[in-house]
Amino acid sequence: GGDALERLATINTVAFDKTGTLTTGRLRLVKTENCAVGNEEKLLQIAGSLEQISQHPIARSLTAACAERNLSMLVVENPKAIAGVGVEGTIGGIGYHLRSSDPKGNTGLAQSVALMGDKQTLAIFKFADEIREEARSVVNGLREIGIDKVGILSGDEQANVERVRAELNLDFAHGNLMPDQKYEKLTALGEGIVMVGDGINDVVALISGHHAVSDG
Repeated sequence: GGDALERLATINTVAFDKTGTLTTGRLRLVKTENCAVGNEEKLLQIAGSLEQISQHPIARSLTAACAERNLSMLVVENPKAIAGVGVEGTIGGIGYHLRSSDPKGNTGLAQSVALMGDKQTLAIFKFADEIREEARSVVNGLREIGIDKVGILSGDEQANVERVRAELNLDFAHGNLMPDQKYEKLTALGEGIVMVGDGINDVVALISGHHAVSDG
């Protein structure tokens, strides 16, 4: 309606959700820490082979990383997925476990998992959520049309949110937010705000913005 268009002219702040909005929501392997004497690609091959039975985003990222390096999957005996914990199995007569390396078990979209063998940590694989190709041009475009502040309100860990803020040169970045906390942050920003999200998790924040944009 006309009133909505009139309000658009007063917008001065745009707050984005991060995951699936500024980022793709897909994890990629960004670093491998070799904690034991061993070949890094061999350790990745073991981890990827263990993860064949899992549909977790990290599992898909590990198997994709193996495919990119043309690493074939190894035969895993007695594979087992333990909900909320990880996977385990035997390869070449040796038992391996793949677990979250976060002692608190956080499940944000930038995580790390540890490959264990015989009670020893063999490697830690670290993952990050990729920034969408068009994100930078969108942010730049908003600044060109006179938007004063552009930032993030996200449920992801603060460190991950800060990484995106730095890469896109944003004005503010608040992480670790529950839906009601996003609402509180939005109201604290004042008037003339657009909230941009991608799904039902952002409903509370979306309806509290001066304007809202969603594709989910």
